[in-house]
Amino acid sequence: MATKHIALGTVIAVDTAGGSSYTTITLAIDATPPARKRARIPQTALSDTLATNAPGIEEASEYVFNQYWHPTDSQHASIDTLFNAKTDGSWKITYPFSVTIADTFTGWVSDLEPAVLQSNGMIMRKVTIQRTSDITRT
Repeated sequence: MATKHIALGTVIAVDTAGGSSYTTITLAIDATPPARKRARIPQTALSDTLATNAPGIEEASEYVFNQYWHPTDSQHASIDTLFNAKTDGSWKITYPFSVTIADTFTGWVSDLEPAVLQSNGMIMRKVTIQRTSDITRT
């Protein structure tokens, strides 16, 4: 039977140089990992009595996270650099299971969205990554 785990302790990291030197993205408060979905290709013939689909290619997906943001934080600046360069970074999500699991993929930063500024709130932003490779789980 599966056990429940809390997401606290999940680590988001990026490697902007294309090697294996990941830097943790600080102050992330929530994240939605990229989905894995396949296109559904209709394959119903005239004589069929049931509409069916064949599995197609894996569809595009996004990785979205929100962070408390500071413009001089080096990890936050690296995301800005990727956005400005329009290039892929290598992204890693490490889940805090008793034996850690990490999903790695490449993607480019498509959106940097400031959150609403409130007098009693923190300065935040939403970051959206467009996945450009398969997800590798280790």
